[in-house]
Amino acid sequence: MKRKKLHITDNNLMYGNTPINLTRNEYLLVSALLNSGGEVSCDEVKGAIWPDRKDLITYNNINQLSSRVKSKLIIAGCDAVITKNGEKISILVKEPRKFNRKDIVIYTLILISLPLHYYLSF
Repeated sequence: MKRKKLHITDNNLMYGNTPINLTRNEYLLVSALLNSGGEVSCDEVKGAIWPDRKDLITYNNINQLSSRVKSKLIIAGCDAVITKNGEKISILVKEPRKFNRKDIVIYTLILISLPLHYYLSF
């Protein structure tokens, strides 16, 4: 199976062949992250997205924006982690996990046994 990659093509964000619809600000955040190797300062984000109002923008605004981006990436099937540590914001796109038969059997048994455990605990 070919590995899917998060990339920008013609001002559109793509995960493999899946387009991800982003607002202007969401696109600017992801674009800044991808073009900088995965990490940018919060001041760079403020300057790129809100150049006229960067002194008024709080970390809460950046957190809300990154949460919306992460939700849209997850919906598209992209397992991405967007974190804010102090003055830096970063993105990490995880490799999709490959399950073998043993994993599938174990997870199936766990899912089947969860309701049994609930009923047997009374």
